[in-house]
Parts: sequence; structure tokens; C-alpha cells
Amino acid sequence: MEYILIYVLFFGIWFCRIYKQYGFNISAFLLVFYLFSSVCCFCIFLFYPHMIEHPERVKFYSVLYHILVLSLFLSPVVYAGNRLCVEKLSFDTKLLNRFSYCLIIPSILSICLSMGDVINISAFGNLLDARNTLLQDSSLNYINRFGMLGYLPALGPGLSFLCLFFSFYYRFFLKEKGYITNLLFISSFCIVVFNLTIAGRDGIVRWLLFFLFSVIFFRRYLSFRTNRKFWMVLLVFSIVIISVFLLISGDRFGDRDENTFFYLLNYYGQPFYYFSYHFQRFAYSNIQGISSIFPFITGNVQSIYDLNSLISADYFLNVFATFIGSFLYRTGAVNSFCIGVSAFFLLYWVFVNMKIVSLSKLILFLFMYEIFMLGLFYYMHGGRMTQYTIVFYIFLALILNLKLKWR
Repeated sequence: MEYILIYVLFFGIWFCRIYKQYGFNISAFLLVFYLFSSVCCFCIFLFYPHMIEHPERVKFYSVLYHILVLSLFLSPVVYAGNRLCVEKLSFDTKLLNRFSYCLIIPSILSICLSMGDVINISAFGNLLDARNTLLQDSSLNYINRFGMLGYLPALGPGLSFLCLFFSFYYRFFLKEKGYITNLLFISSFCIVVFNLTIAGRDGIVRWLLFFLFSVIFFRRYLSFRTNRKFWMVLLVFSIVIISVFLLISGDRFGDRDENTFFYLLNYYGQPFYYFSYHFQRFAYSNIQGISSIFPFITGNVQSIYDLNSLISADYFLNVFATFIGSFLYRTGAVNSFCIGVSAFFLLYWVFVNMKIVSLSKLILFLFMYEIFMLGLFYYMHGGRMTQYTIVFYIFLALILNLKLKWR
């Protein structure tokens, strides 16, 4: 248990330094997100020790390695987040409108195609049964269902963060309340609707985190008095999606030994002890190789469900162990460290100049922030289509930047 305190101290000190120097900005939000998770982990060891099967596997050296590699990935994004503000964003409004349409069209199409599947979930008496059934249903894959045309809506679920960010940018910074602003806001719920097609909850968690990020980033421009309708609509949406989250959680955990609160606490806190499990089992292995982390290059599709049927371990592998844990069981400790070092230097090189932030640099930052924020749980961006989406929109933003310079 004492080794878990190392996480609490590390993220606590890092957060306090950022907060003291820059206030509660988006970098502080990222760090406090990890900090609270480590606190939850400590609470699990303190109040629910009987629920930890192998506490002896949490070792000093595994915790130290975890902190080191996390620091390599997080440091450049924290550095950039401390220097990024809305006044530094530099892009032409007409080109931004075009980029926004490229976000809206696949997102709205994805929402429309997913609604029928969400409605069909009501046929299941229990949402856990629905999830177990739907996870095996490949017909929910847009590309399998619609062929080449399916690539367009398949882009949508990976764009919710960008849609919500730019809806805030239009509404609160540019003071635009037109249809682009509203369509971007509606498009941001794509990940929620898409995830509900498999009776999942993580889409709701993602959207709430994206919303908190946007509120923190645009906090100096938020206006409650002049945007009452927006906040009322948002309140209604929030009540609905939180109710759905609690309903799914109740069905998922209702028949287990502990109450729902413990399992929510465990979901948030488990990454910091399950990582040590992964480290003991996979530190010296290289089961899938570095190429498995970048399927958009290799074309290989890796299963993320029922890992115990693919990999031998004496504990359940479909758990949260942070994105570093996801890298570890695929590539081993040495390769994971090398990826971290490469990411550290590459991202620092890209983000070294944050005086004027182009559209392409902003898109890259938002995607990296999303990967590492959601990476508290696991590597959620390891899907081939998700990576295609990231690469495509970074290059699209870059092309729009170049077009602006050539005019």
C-alpha cells in the first residue's frame, strides 16, 4: 500500500507546481485527473484490501518505471497546455468553417446510423446481457455494413472532442450562435451514441471529460447570462446521459458482492495497481511487437476483448492499467520505454513554439491530450479506424494551413 502513495505524492507535487504557476488550466486538469485516480487506488487498498487479489505484486521498481514512462509521455503535453490559450489560436474563419463541415458530416451521419441500434437495445431486459451480445455482433461495424461508404460515418466517433472544442470556440470566443455552432455541439455526442450501441458507458465518460476540458480552456469567455438556452439544453443532456450511465452501471454491478460505489471507485483507481500486475507478467516479453500499437501502418487488427483467450496470465487481463500498461503487455518494458522517449522528443519538438498556434498544431495537441487523458484507463486509440481518423484530420488541418499561406 505504501508504494501507491508514491503515485499520490508524484502527481500531487506536479499538480501543485502547475497550479501555483499557471492556475487551474488544462494541464492542471490532466494531472488532477491522474492524481484523483491514484487517491482512489489508495482508498481501495485502505478500505477494501480483501478485494485486492495480489497486493504483493505492487513493487517499488514497477511503480518507479510506471512514473518514469508516464512522465515521458505527459510532460510535452503539460508543457504545451501551460502555454496554450485561445488568444494564440491563429486560423482563417472561412477555412475553419470548411474544417468544421468535415467534422460535422461524418459525425451526424454516424449518429443517425447508430440510433436504430441504440433503440434495439431496449429489446434486452438487462444491459449487461445486451453488451455481451452486441460485442460479438460485427454488423455494428459501419465498414462491414456499408462497404467503402462506411468509412465516412466511421470517422465520426473519433471526432467528438474536436466537435465540442470548436462548438465552444464558435459560441464563446467568436460569439457565433448559428447552425455550425449548434451542429458541432450535436456532433460532439457521436461518441456517446456510438458507444451506446454496445451498451457501453465509456462514451459518456469521454464526453463529460471533453466538456470539462472545454469549460476550463474557455473559462474566461464563458457567459451564462447571454447563453441561457445553451446551458439549459446542456443541463437536460447531462441529466439524461448521467441517468443512462447509472442505469448501465446498476445492471453491470447489481449482482456482485460489493455495491455499485465500490466498482466505480475500483474502475477509477485500478490502473495504478493493475499496472504492476502487467509489469510482473510482461516486462520481459514482446508478445505482439511495437507494430501492434500502430495498426494504421501495419493493417493488423488486435483484439481488446477476452485477452485471456489469447494471452496466458493468472489474472483477468481485460482491466485498466493505463495506456502504458497496454503498451507493456504488447511490447514489453524496453520497447514501451523506447516509445516513451521517442514521443517525448518528438512532441517537445512540435510544441516548442506555442506563441502562435496553427490549426494543424492545435488538432495534434487535442488528439494527444485526448489519448493521454483517456489513457489513464487503457490505450483507447489503438483501433485502426481511430488512428486513420487522427492522421487524416491532422493532415487535413495542415493542408488548410498551407492553403491559407498560398493565398
